[in-house]
Amino acid sequence: MICVHAAVALTAVYEISEDGRSAIGAVELEDAEDYFFFEVGLLGERIPANVQNITLISRDALCNPCNFSREGSVLEFQKGNYTLTYAREVRDNHFIAVFERPYDVEVILPSGLDVRNRLIGSISQGGVVTEEEGHLSIRWNNTRMAECRFYEPFREVLLMTFFTFLGVVAVVLFVPFLLTGRRRD
Repeated sequence: MICVHAAVALTAVYEISEDGRSAIGAVELEDAEDYFFFEVGLLGERIPANVQNITLISRDALCNPCNFSREGSVLEFQKGNYTLTYAREVRDNHFIAVFERPYDVEVILPSGLDVRNRLIGSISQGGVVTEEEGHLSIRWNNTRMAECRFYEPFREVLLMTFFTFLGVVAVVLFVPFLLTGRRRD
């Protein structure tokens, strides 16, 4: 007899700060004894990430908080199931999280930050944006990478102002061309 159990993806939740410059993450770890903090470079290489306020909590109620050792970007601890929380910097309104195995990921943006205008914001494949009580939530299911580029409302105003100006310039230049063409006929 073969028993098949549905694999439940681990979860990772990140909350972006009001100013968009930092994120607090809570990542579930299962049967783990280490964790690597890294960012992805332009060529896909791993770059050690700078994180602060690390807390390791056992999901098996063995310790709260749990002891760990840290050497550079590597965190080592006793093998088990944990929730790891930490704070990290977010640069240029660009958040990215990469995982060794598939995770269900949620990124919470406070009111005042948005990703829905595709000209100035973006989300990686599979991300679904929902508006909830005063904030935006972006969710990815069963993914190894979650990425979003968010913006402040002022950038959207600048974009609309630019397109309005461009439209006015186009009309000013195009209307005389049409009028001179009709006079010749």
